[in-house]
Amino acid sequence: MKKCPQCKAVYPDDLAFCLQDGSALLIAEEEKTVIWQSSSLYGQPVKQGVSPIFAYLTIGLLALLIGGGVVAWLLWRNDPPNEQTKNINAVRTAEPPKPTPTPVQNTPVPVPSLTTEAVQNLMNSWEKSQDTRNFALYKSCYDPSFKGIKRTVSGSASNYSYNLWLDDRQKMMIKAKYMEVRLEKLRISIEENVATVEFDQYFSVTGYADFGPKVLRIKMTENGAKIFFEELKSSTLVTD
Repeated sequence: MKKCPQCKAVYPDDLAFCLQDGSALLIAEEEKTVIWQSSSLYGQPVKQGVSPIFAYLTIGLLALLIGGGVVAWLLWRNDPPNEQTKNINAVRTAEPPKPTPTPVQNTPVPVPSLTTEAVQNLMNSWEKSQDTRNFALYKSCYDPSFKGIKRTVSGSASNYSYNLWLDDRQKMMIKAKYMEVRLEKLRISIEENVATVEFDQYFSVTGYADFGPKVLRIKMTENGAKIFFEELKSSTLVTD
């Protein structure tokens, strides 16, 4: 049998604490056992035992452990292992964010200065393309901003855009079996990177020939020197 040292209640041997005040139970025959300590500071004998506060703390700790176990079980029940595995795999297989591409800044290509040599080379290609009826070479001599004025022997004038001018000249080269262009009295002047070329043109195709003064304007581009204006000021029919 065990007895409470405080309230003297008697309990079976399988209990450790008093159900009334929480004191540790003592075996009935140990109740009379008292340990005395001699101390110069304390003149009173001290009786050893278990404090009720310690018992309360022990009970509280057990309650926390039991409560934590219940909460963990409830969480496990609401989110079974399969779902947890899915969530973990989803996080692992998620693709990392793609880096934002850095915008490419297009640095303008500097255009070189127009020179007399570049103009002369362009005029040679322009003349050769017509003598050989090489339309691809002829087209490469012109800039897409081109504007042209064409005059006939009768004095009528027609304005042409880049596409219309090339279309007219392509048909002529395909149709003609013979074509010749001869330049005389060529004069070149350059101002503010634009060249003005003046000359007397002799033009001849199968069954037709004329002569007249012509002016071209040439500018330097990223692709080299190009013709952007052409005008035949007058046209005189040439007969045998």
